Amino acid sequence: MRLEYPVLVDELLSKLASLKEFYTEHTPIFTSAINGVEDSMGRVAIGQTRLARLARISVASSAASVLGPIIESGDMNHTLTRSVDRLMTLIREISGEFDVEQEPFQDIPTPRGWKHEKNSFKKTTFDGDIFTITKRSNLPGGQWTVFYFGAPVAVAENIGCATRYADAFISLRNRAKGNLAVQAARGPRRTPPGPSFK
Repeated sequence: MRLEYPVLVDELLSKLASLKEFYTEHTPIFTSAINGVEDSMGRVAIGQTRLARLARISVASSAASVLGPIIESGDMNHTLTRSVDRLMTLIREISGEFDVEQEPFQDIPTPRGWKHEKNSFKKTTFDGDIFTITKRSNLPGGQWTVFYFGAPVAVAENIGCATRYADAFISLRNRAKGNLAVQAARGPRRTPPGPSFK
C-alpha cells in the first residue's frame, strides 16, 4: 500500500484551493473539482484494491477538470506556472496511466509528433508525460478529448484544436522546469493570452 497517497491528495486539495482564489471566474469549476476529490479521497489508500484504484482515477479526473479552463485563460505568471505544474505532477502521481474512453475513427491524419495507436493519438514527452487524444462523440464542447495520464483535461472541436491544448500543457511543463529563477528575479509577470482553442 502506498501510504503517501493521502499526503498527495491533501496537497492536491491545497493546490486547487489556492488556484481557485486566483481564477475567480472559474469558481464553480474549482468547487466541483474540490468536491469530487473530497468525495473519493477516503478510498484512495485502501490497499491494492479495485475500489482504491477507481478512487484514485476519480480524484485525478476531478482535479484535471480545472486544467482546460486554466490553459484557456492564458493568464499565468511564474508563480502560477509552478503551481499548475505541481498540480499536474500530483495528478500524474496519484493516477498513473489508465485506459481511456475511445471510439473508432477513420481518415484522420496523424498529427505531427504524435503516434497513432489503435483508436487514439499518443505523445510521450522527454520527461515522461503522456498525452492521449481520443474521439468521444456527444460531449459538450467537441468530440475530441485530451487526456493526461488517462485523466481528461480538455475537450476540443477538432483534432488540430486538441493538439494545441496538449502543446500548451507541454509548454507549461517546460516553462516550469526552465529558467524560473530569472523570472522570479524580474518579479511576477503575466503572459499574453494563449493560443486559440476554438
